[in-house]
Amino acid sequence: MNVQLGSLLKDCLSCPRITDSPWCNLDAETTAYLSAAKVCRPYIPGQALYRHGDSCHGLFCVLTGTVVVRRSNADGASVIVRIAGAGDILGYRTFFAEEAYPDSAEALIAATVCFIGREAVQTLMEDHPEVARRFLRRMACDQSETQERLLQNAACSVRDRVVRLLYALKCRYGTTRQDGSLEIRLPIGRKDIAEMIGSCAESVIRAMRSLEAEGLAVFKGRLAVIADPVELFSPLEQELVR
Repeated sequence: MNVQLGSLLKDCLSCPRITDSPWCNLDAETTAYLSAAKVCRPYIPGQALYRHGDSCHGLFCVLTGTVVVRRSNADGASVIVRIAGAGDILGYRTFFAEEAYPDSAEALIAATVCFIGREAVQTLMEDHPEVARRFLRRMACDQSETQERLLQNAACSVRDRVVRLLYALKCRYGTTRQDGSLEIRLPIGRKDIAEMIGSCAESVIRAMRSLEAEGLAVFKGRLAVIADPVELFSPLEQELVR
């Protein structure tokens, strides 16, 4: 870890992601308490933040990098259920339920993650009820998104599900090129994409080939290039604003 990053991690006020988190709008004294209470550490790819069955002792905040959350299905196979990036908080549903983790989290690429222990989180919520309200809103949104995703998977074709996933990934992993095309560096491979959208790798590959045949996208390894993002995503965006 370099010196600049190390100094950044000591002070939550300097964190570029705090405005998007439940910790936003805390006064300087409370934010200083949060800074002193947390522990930040680097994770190498494949290193676990926590594993299925572990006791939950606090919350994880992703500062940099990408973390995947996996859960085992009925067949015992590991399935990615969430991709977390900078600004995301992990483990809060388990924290509030006071249960063991039902899933596992590991760094997909090199990541820096801050851990805030249970006592500090409880103190912050007791002294600042708005923090607890923000977590409640976040959990309600998570539940709504999960239900919506289940409905989409039941009603949409694999091709449409792939497009929806690309749309979800474009803000965090997308870069607009000079010619107006959109480049998305996919954080996961075909198999994991298939698991996330409730399909199989062969169907995902066919859907990608269909998009290529239509001239809408090109896929090379984990790189997706969308020739005309407006053409590909506008029908979805119109649906989302209804």
